[in-house]
Amino acid sequence: MKVLVTGATGFIGSNLIEALYCNEELTVIAVSRHQVPHSGVETLVINEPWEEYSWVQTLKGVDVVVHLAGISVESRESDQTFEDVNIKLTRAVFTAAQDAGVKRFIYLSSVKACTEYTSAGQVLSEADPCQPKSPYGSSKYKAELVLEATRSSAIDLIIVRPPLVYGAGVQGNFSALARLASLRMPLPIGSLRSPRSMIYIGNLVNFIEACISFKSSINEVFYVSDGHDLSIAELVAMMRASNSRRACLISVPPALISIIARVLGREEDVARLTYPLQISSERAKKVLGWTPPFNTAEAIRSSI
Repeated sequence: MKVLVTGATGFIGSNLIEALYCNEELTVIAVSRHQVPHSGVETLVINEPWEEYSWVQTLKGVDVVVHLAGISVESRESDQTFEDVNIKLTRAVFTAAQDAGVKRFIYLSSVKACTEYTSAGQVLSEADPCQPKSPYGSSKYKAELVLEATRSSAIDLIIVRPPLVYGAGVQGNFSALARLASLRMPLPIGSLRSPRSMIYIGNLVNFIEACISFKSSINEVFYVSDGHDLSIAELVAMMRASNSRRACLISVPPALISIIARVLGREEDVARLTYPLQISSERAKKVLGWTPPFNTAEAIRSSI
């Protein structure tokens, strides 16, 4: 089976390429703006604007496309850039995939295509309506709608909506929390107890592999997580415990934390981490028989 991966040098892409390379039944093509540092993988470096690239010839003979390329949530890009990359590029690759006879298209979306947070006790499922709250989330949801509207019956479409993805080498909020946890001082985050779903990179890669290898025809949207939701206080405590340290967390009113974040210009970043956001992976388990192979404690230990 021939698998083509876009965004192959990003955090998720590089981990996926490493795993796919170990599968002797697969021929892997990595597409990126940079050379993939893996001698055993065929690499296609595209320097021109990807949405203008002629994809059909590249995709001929490919069985599965895993489309990871996109502007990330941490990016400060304009709304137009989100649209050009996350929507127009996705449309271009998917249209070419159908024209080239690709059998399955796996699109990495985000939980943010649906929302940024849930109410207390609410657990999102694929049946819940989407109401994205940010330009990034809106661009991912619009891309999903484009895929569903233009899909022919000849191609399988799998849309994956992960929450925060973490692992060794990741940047963004998880990395910032790891740095915070490493400080040898008490931290005023003991009151941040809203549970949030996350997924370890090893679990996400394993899920994508399950999507690639699934034998039956499939057209689904999936939420996937570790299945062990943590609050910020619990996550930092677990990070410190991984280094044999006590949690040392002080409870400060969340409203005060929000005020400090506003003064520092980080209100949006703090809100993304402190509001509840829980998702259910039951559909992935029911349809694919998938359960995460790595437990949260060992995953966090290997990530910091």
